[in-house]
Amino acid sequence: VGTPAASFRLAILQYASPTPSLAGKTVTGGRLNAFFAFTAPTVSSSAATNVTDKTARLNGNASSDGGAWITERGFVYSLTSANNNPRINGTGTTKVTVSGTTGVFTRDLIELAASSNYSFVAYATTAVGTSYSTTQSFTTLATPGLPTIGTPTVSGLTMTTATHGGNVIADGNLPITARCV
Repeated sequence: VGTPAASFRLAILQYASPTPSLAGKTVTGGRLNAFFAFTAPTVSSSAATNVTDKTARLNGNASSDGGAWITERGFVYSLTSANNNPRINGTGTTKVTVSGTTGVFTRDLIELAASSNYSFVAYATTAVGTSYSTTQSFTTLATPGLPTIGTPTVSGLTMTTATHGGNVIADGNLPITARCV
């Protein structure tokens, strides 16, 4: 894995300027000593989206490769209680890779624990090293369940009528779509 020679040639021709003694002359042969100052990749993350009781989508952006090829990118996440600043090979962390080089990238996580707080970072690796975004966090939703209904009440009981009612005590972590007694 490396940068193609054509890329180096283009960079040299784009930024090189001849010394005054060589201006306007054609030089053949010789040797060119070049030094390229690559920098670490630039990576950021934004808030998790599509969070449910068991899933979440992580969002990242490798906005610059620093002049070297990105060889790996993705996310590192963990339960916040185990590690609130996840890094590759860190305590309690999981690394998930996403193909590609620079640009926006996402990864859907599955089989997460309900009602749990997670921390994550986006990362990108080049020959220079690995860069991380700032840490983000999200909390998965509670597992949906059945609603809890209070004891029904009955009043105004006659031979032909009755008045009754009840209360929804808990919604089971889902919207109540219908009520009746």
